[in-house]
Amino acid sequence: IENKLISPVDRLGIQNDSHALCLNGTVRIDHLLELLNFYKNETNPHVWMNVSKNIDHLNHLLANTPCKDKMETFSRQMFSSIANTLGWDPKETDSDLNMILRSNILLRLGIYGDSTTIATAKTIFSNFKNKNTAINPDIRSVVYNLTTKECSSSEYDEMLDLYLKASLSEERTRILNALTYPTNPNLLKKTLEFSLTNDVRQHDTIRIILGVSRNTNSQNLAWEFIKNNWGELNKRYGKGGFGIMSLVSIGSLFTQQNDLDDYILFFNQTSVPSADRSIKQSIEQSALNIQWLNQNIKLTTTWLEYNL
Repeated sequence: IENKLISPVDRLGIQNDSHALCLNGTVRIDHLLELLNFYKNETNPHVWMNVSKNIDHLNHLLANTPCKDKMETFSRQMFSSIANTLGWDPKETDSDLNMILRSNILLRLGIYGDSTTIATAKTIFSNFKNKNTAINPDIRSVVYNLTTKECSSSEYDEMLDLYLKASLSEERTRILNALTYPTNPNLLKKTLEFSLTNDVRQHDTIRIILGVSRNTNSQNLAWEFIKNNWGELNKRYGKGGFGIMSLVSIGSLFTQQNDLDDYILFFNQTSVPSADRSIKQSIEQSALNIQWLNQNIKLTTTWLEYNL
């Protein structure tokens, strides 16, 4: 794998199958992490897309544990080499896949706390705001997302103002997504509250709530917001369809028993016939998350402490 003596298809398959087998308890988590180390110098976009997706999943599972910081350190180490190879600037030799991969890798490197990557994104955004320097379309989302990740209240307001002044739907969607990235829970609360205003289309409200729910720094904020605003959300989306099913599926992200218990209690007291199946599936997935974490947290902690 490390020397790429087997095909990209096989490299992708080995890693992806190992991840799946780790989730069902067949492969040990320390063996999976050891395997991932051999992908640090991977160059194939298809393989990297899959590796990055599975690393994201592990970070999600470990987000509410003492392993969070060390898992993010491990993730930065995984992405640093390919990020240096790709860089921020497009190359004439770039394939369409490499252009997609660049934004994928840089975003993850920043999400997992690489200060240089975040600083570069902020510099690009500052030049865009103050000098009218255009941002390459391929990295525009990355720049917005990482700029808001560690933003101050005033920087957040700048991004929000950019949204309110944007005329293109694509640009507005891009900025709304960026507003779900702050690590500051107060700013995420502001984003959630903004999602119910008249400045946000109703289908974008769902996008915002789900975006905040995937933010590993404040996973419970979105659920608390859903509960506190259930009357309005049920009024908008409760008749059925994708909207209500997406909102209740937030339960599938829970990794702590107290959160799952709260979720079950809420929907035992709140009838949602149009999303009953999604609720049951979310409960099942959350229970699997909790079981996996209970079985693997000690071994994961030991491996990360020994190898980082």
